[in-house]
Amino acid sequence: MRFIALNKVNNKSIGDAFYFETLIKNEKKCVLVDGGRVIRGFTNLLISNTGVKTLDVVACTHDDADHTYGIIDLLNNPQKIKIKEIWLPLNWMHFKDVVTEYKEDIDKLKEDLKSPKIYKFIKKHKEYEVNFDEKINFEDVEYYRVDTEELSEVSSSLIDNNEEFFKELEKEIQGKEDDQEISEVITKVYHTLNNIFKIANLAKKNGIKIRWFNYQEVDKKIFFDDKEEPLIPLNSKEIFRIRKKREPLLFLLKAVLSKVNIESLVFCSNHQNKCLIGKIFFTSDSNLEKKELNKFYLTNNSIITVPHHGSQNNFDAFLRIERILTKPYFYNDIIWVCGQNSAVTLGSWYINDIRKYGKKYCTNCEKQSLKFILGVCGWQKYHSITESECICGKNYI
Repeated sequence: MRFIALNKVNNKSIGDAFYFETLIKNEKKCVLVDGGRVIRGFTNLLISNTGVKTLDVVACTHDDADHTYGIIDLLNNPQKIKIKEIWLPLNWMHFKDVVTEYKEDIDKLKEDLKSPKIYKFIKKHKEYEVNFDEKINFEDVEYYRVDTEELSEVSSSLIDNNEEFFKELEKEIQGKEDDQEISEVITKVYHTLNNIFKIANLAKKNGIKIRWFNYQEVDKKIFFDDKEEPLIPLNSKEIFRIRKKREPLLFLLKAVLSKVNIESLVFCSNHQNKCLIGKIFFTSDSNLEKKELNKFYLTNNSIITVPHHGSQNNFDAFLRIERILTKPYFYNDIIWVCGQNSAVTLGSWYINDIRKYGKKYCTNCEKQSLKFILGVCGWQKYHSITESECICGKNYI
């Protein structure tokens, strides 16, 4: 069984793209978690590093380009690698209602967004980056069922509708000084959600099963059942129907004001030998605010993907992991793996603190993809050009 953190294409770091293999009912499963930031060449990179011909699951943790572009490349090359399932975040679930409400009346959207209450939300977001209060009392009226043609048609028409909608909106607002803030809000929502729309439509075109996962806290008990999935979601639930909401503007604001990175889906690997095997904990860009670490048993010799590429903004995520690792039964043999992103400012917790709990490696210092093999003694690093650990940020220690 292998774990591989994929490295660069054309000498450019790609961010998070992790491949691993596991056993479920004595059958090998091949999984990709995120696809990094490379729109062309990722499929060939994956093949050259893994030799994989079929992926049982491709999971996308959130919408950022440095997690999604490689998945788009895979879907544009279906003849090279077969994909059985794609797991996607459902954070766009009510965007159709926004387009339906305002597509024919851009002026109404601008007027609604400029109401004193809404404008206050926008200003507050720009100044403080606060989260929108999710606890709005929406009335449940109807549902889209995820497994019906109705929802399938909704998702497959989203890109065309949205592109038309946003082009018209930009034409109306562009160059008008008093509409600039509104334009920024709309553009942010569009670019945030558009990658998931593209993945969903390409998957449907290729006949790949799509499974939707909604970011939310989950019950601890569900993780102690026998699972047949190679990945276990730690802060999301699979969704089979979604509510239609009567207040699309509030959804639009929630999409704007919530931090997409923090709402990243978090997973751990599954294996038929649950007690003895080193886990893989995929943190994505999350701050681990949904008690993800309480949902499974982190074991010695586990692999932890570094939260948000070691960003200074994710110190809280490290503290939550550290509380577990300071317990007496841990031997400080954690393997930290970082999908390097040069746009991220590294935090001191990544540069210094995580070394107390094991070895850290990154795709930048490795100069090639990071590879580990699972042996009788746990995860062992493949021989590579450099055997040294990550030294990113050493000049700032």
